[in-house]
Amino acid sequence: MKLWLRTLTIFIMIEGLVSVLWFVLGVTAYFQRGMDLIATAYLGGLAVPMLLLSFLFAYLLSKKWTPRDKEQRMLLYTTCVINMLFSVVLVSSLYTNGWTNTHSERDTLKVTDDQKYEYQIELVNLFQRNSYARLHLRNVQSDARSSIRVDMHSNEIVALGVSNINNWVELKSTTSSEKYILRTTADLGIPEESFIIDVLAENAQSFN
Repeated sequence: MKLWLRTLTIFIMIEGLVSVLWFVLGVTAYFQRGMDLIATAYLGGLAVPMLLLSFLFAYLLSKKWTPRDKEQRMLLYTTCVINMLFSVVLVSSLYTNGWTNTHSERDTLKVTDDQKYEYQIELVNLFQRNSYARLHLRNVQSDARSSIRVDMHSNEIVALGVSNINNWVELKSTTSSEKYILRTTADLGIPEESFIIDVLAENAQSFN
């Protein structure tokens, strides 16, 4: 096998394998979510054929195959071009939200019933196993701000409607000025949960 042909074969083979691996990691966010319908279509229509082409090139490389005539050379060149086009389409189809950078949604900014805090919940990396929630607070008088991690089951949310006004949680005052009750609403599509929020300690504890 000539050097140029060997180099081309190795390049196409590696390019195909890397593109498929990059695609799988991207659409699953490092295996933190399942593939949606569109990603599955790309997998079957592009990724699988690219894998087959990579295996074909690996086989040709092991056999030290060389094109014997013009038709075989044209077939080789056409296959290489198709493989590179598939690679470009496959990689460009990726979306990076929740993978290379986090993606979050927030509900509508509200005020507690005692008028002391503005609050809203932030849902980070929705529809993934590594999803989590943060409660953002702002003291109305002092303008002090804090973010409290809330261990709600946000990773169980499978669909979420986002509109101009969203009420995903409610924060109610208690007899203690330092503690509030946070309750999720049915709008999240998961069983409702309750938490004790300690605004001074900046922590949240679940309770039934």
